[in-house]
Amino acid sequence: MANLNSLKTVVRIWNEHSNDGDEEFWAKVLQTILLDYHPGIRRTDRLFQDHSCVGGKTIEDCSGNIADFLLRNRFTENVLIVEIKPPLTLLLGQSTRRGAYRLSSELSGSLSLILKYKHELQRHYDQLQKEDEQFKAFDPRCMVVAGHLALQLPKEHSMIRSFTLLRNDSRNVSTISYDELFEKVEMLIKLLEE
Repeated sequence: MANLNSLKTVVRIWNEHSNDGDEEFWAKVLQTILLDYHPGIRRTDRLFQDHSCVGGKTIEDCSGNIADFLLRNRFTENVLIVEIKPPLTLLLGQSTRRGAYRLSSELSGSLSLILKYKHELQRHYDQLQKEDEQFKAFDPRCMVVAGHLALQLPKEHSMIRSFTLLRNDSRNVSTISYDELFEKVEMLIKLLEE
């Protein structure tokens, strides 16, 4: 029941603070979800490390790049790299032409950054291992949590189409908005209450 209450708390926080632009605030909120349940993320994933070094001396002692979260699949031990940006992060930039939009510079920068983290993690894999907690980096999945879809693309067909096509075309990075994530949390709460 404690996990259910945690999920209800984070949904309440989302409803009250969806306009908060503080990335550290959202990192703490998302950590609650990652520790309890994982809507949008495979159920077998578990939080392995927050603010993880993916290039440097070790997974904890960094002289390189720092990912917001690494989640380890408890069965395969393979990791998922998670990068978060606040809900106020723009998803799309200006229209290019003929009703097609490009990703915002903030979101495309996050995609580029997480792919860099993936590259560094694979490159420095051996030196990042901890003796007591091993992980694998078999073509790790990547996820960016950013933006507020309903607020930024409210029923605007050409914007929704552009965003959907762009994010679905990315084979290496899954992108999910905060409102989509918290909708999944609300669905999970309903299932748990039945």
